Amino acid sequence: MNSDTMRNHGTSMFRCLVVDDEPLVRQLAVRHLQRHNVLCDSVGDGSEAASLLDGGGYDGVLVDLQIPGKNGHALCVKALSLKPPPLVTVMTGLSVPQVEADLRRRGINQFYRKPVDMGVIAREIREGLDERSTSQLPAEADESNDFPAVEDAEHEISTAPDAERASEASTSEHFVIEIFCREKERSKALAKRLRSAGYSASAAQSSDDLLETLNSTRVDLLVIENELKGFLSGLQIIEMLFDQLLSVSVVLLTSEAELDLADKPAMESILRRFDSGLEDDDRADAILQVIKTMTGRHLMIDHRARQLVADAEGIPPMPHVLAQIVKHLEQPVAEIPLQQLSQEIEIDPRLTSELLRVVNSSHSGVVHKVTGARDAVRLLGAKRAISLCLALGVRTMNSELLKPWSGELRDWYLKRVTLTASTASIFAQRFEKVPHETAFLLGILQDLGILVFAEHYGEKYFARVVQRVRSVATLSFVSSEKLVTNTDHAQVSAAVLRLWRFPPTIIEPVMMHHQPIAPTMTRVMRSFVKCMRVAELFADFADNPAAQRRKALFDFVNREFEPHAGECGAALLDAVAQSREMGVQLRTPQLDSETLTLALERLEQADDSEE
Repeated sequence: MNSDTMRNHGTSMFRCLVVDDEPLVRQLAVRHLQRHNVLCDSVGDGSEAASLLDGGGYDGVLVDLQIPGKNGHALCVKALSLKPPPLVTVMTGLSVPQVEADLRRRGINQFYRKPVDMGVIAREIREGLDERSTSQLPAEADESNDFPAVEDAEHEISTAPDAERASEASTSEHFVIEIFCREKERSKALAKRLRSAGYSASAAQSSDDLLETLNSTRVDLLVIENELKGFLSGLQIIEMLFDQLLSVSVVLLTSEAELDLADKPAMESILRRFDSGLEDDDRADAILQVIKTMTGRHLMIDHRARQLVADAEGIPPMPHVLAQIVKHLEQPVAEIPLQQLSQEIEIDPRLTSELLRVVNSSHSGVVHKVTGARDAVRLLGAKRAISLCLALGVRTMNSELLKPWSGELRDWYLKRVTLTASTASIFAQRFEKVPHETAFLLGILQDLGILVFAEHYGEKYFARVVQRVRSVATLSFVSSEKLVTNTDHAQVSAAVLRLWRFPPTIIEPVMMHHQPIAPTMTRVMRSFVKCMRVAELFADFADNPAAQRRKALFDFVNREFEPHAGECGAALLDAVAQSREMGVQLRTPQLDSETLTLALERLEQADDSEE
């Protein structure tokens, strides 16, 4: 029975084709669409999807742009050529403005950036199908546009205004709750009650169903009963989530009043415990009170990035002393106990020695030699001491991952990191008025994913990403990485920081530094992301001062730092000088400042000529 016949019988059933190369994403999409009475076929290959479209009968198509076989753009064009065309919805992890602009001109208006909230996508697809089915004149595809289907996956650096794409950066502002109780009916009743309060809540059918959802969709709160049917308890599932680097707050329902929550890091995600014997309404009210106390939503790091980091053998564990220092990152400056911080640093003689070497270097301008961690912390200030200790510690941990690299590539990476951190710090202090110590640390951390990619993919990553991006000025790391790895270094860096238990205030800007700068970001988040982005664009230009990279850097500066655009050239020169100083302090290779200064002079001359 086809979809038209079903609608004539009043069942309001539609038929949709789901196309994505990730089995988990396909399964999740099908499950959510079926909840909305949408029948689904799903495939992972564009050519196979094209054959199914030839058979007709689909009311909607949900497609990822990055798929094997016939690419997503070409598949969308084919779908829009059908009579009548199905409702086409696009989800993608790539940002390719020229492709998206063409699809919008052809009539596609539903775009979602991965990671996505599949529940929201399914609901909006259903609403779109209902609207089309009641329309007397369904929208036809725009056939006047002769823009060819994109068959080449390499695209130029995007300089389109982020504001034009900001609305695509987030699919929903809903607070998302997943519920898993021993009895399915209890889960459904609780989900219904929370939905009536305005939240997006759904009930997991099994532990596999729960893990699939959490791996594919951002979830802000997990409500789970400890005494479950089957082999796993709620606490065991919480530990599994921690091992998979999944960040989600938990409300635990348990009948054990004296349940012993072992002193394990995984248990820190449990916000509250409630008696599982509570009446349904009382339980829902208690959970709603917890939600009101939550200050933010959890990060949804791409599951490929999390899996890559969880499986990596070469990533060193965070030393205990650094793990203690990390805990101070979210404290207000006035509340950081300087004596305790000094004592924590002194636990590690090597870190103490490195810190004193930096403080006593000629670049620090210290008159009298500093001999102890306590004096060093007082001299530097708490925030700067913390950032410097973490930078020194991360440099030491990175040295293990850098061992297999060639000398030339190792020097390139270390110079890049130092320049990125220095540039982010200068722009944060001079233009954005946010803590420059934090911006420096973010610059040190934002490219950690490059090390993990190299460790996992080896020569394939060096040849197809690093070497090509360095030599071809129109290529960017993110688009090239996604073609090779299906994720990017920002997501992998965030997963590493999650493994090392950095706070969300550090993980989120690292994860978001290649996303469109959206109005929904907090002011501080926008400022940090802007500083990290301009720093990375400058590092790309420093490595290959081609016209395309000069334009990408200019366009970003003129757009995001518009009131200060005329001062940015001087700021970049200062960043070069600071990076050389930091290279001495961190014992990393020195930038060729003469060559870079000449490149900057050419950059400013080009800017003057354009004016």
